[in-house]
Amino acid sequence: MKEYLYLCYLLKHNVNTTMKDFEELLECRASMATVNKIVSMVSGDGEAIGRLCTIAAGGLEHKSGHAAWALTHLSKEDKTLYITPYRDLLTDNIVNGQATMRPGLMLNILIDIYDDDNPRTDLLDFCLEGLADRKYKDGCRSLMIKLAARMCRPWPELKAELHGRLDLLPPELPPSIASAKRNAMKCKESKKQ
Repeated sequence: MKEYLYLCYLLKHNVNTTMKDFEELLECRASMATVNKIVSMVSGDGEAIGRLCTIAAGGLEHKSGHAAWALTHLSKEDKTLYITPYRDLLTDNIVNGQATMRPGLMLNILIDIYDDDNPRTDLLDFCLEGLADRKYKDGCRSLMIKLAARMCRPWPELKAELHGRLDLLPPELPPSIASAKRNAMKCKESKKQ
C-alpha cells in the first residue's frame, strides 16, 4: 500500500516516472486519473505502448485489464502507429479465451485498429459465435456485432451469414445489443442499394 501511495504522490505532483513506475501502477487498483496519467506517460512512445500491449495480452488478470483500459484511451494516432503491430497478439489473446477479465476492452481496441486488408477469420468466427452467447456481457456482445459487421462489409456472403446470425437473436434484446444489431442491419441495407 505504501508503494501505491508513493506512486500516487509522484503522479499528483508530476514527478518524472519511469516504465517500472507505470507497470507498478497497473498492479494496483486503477482509477480514471491513474489511467489518464499512464496514457500521458506512454503517449508517443512506441516502446512503452508495446509494453502495455504485451501486458494487456499476457499479464495477470487485473494488470492486463488495467493495461487494456489504458490502451483504449490512447489517441487514434498512437493506436494506429503503435498498437497495430501488436494486433495479432491481441487478437490471439481474445480468440483463445485468455482475455478473461475484460474482453470488451480488447474488442474495443481491435475495432479501433481493424484493417480491412488483413482480416482474421478466427476473430470473425469468435464474434459470430459470441454475439449470441450469454456468458459475455451485453456491452461485449454489442462490440462483437460491431466488429463482425465491419469485417463482413466487403463480402456479400459473409454479410448474409451475419444477417442470419442477427436474425436468430431474440426480439427482446438489451439496449446495447439492439442498437448494435440495428446499426449492423442498416449497414447491410445501405450497401445493397
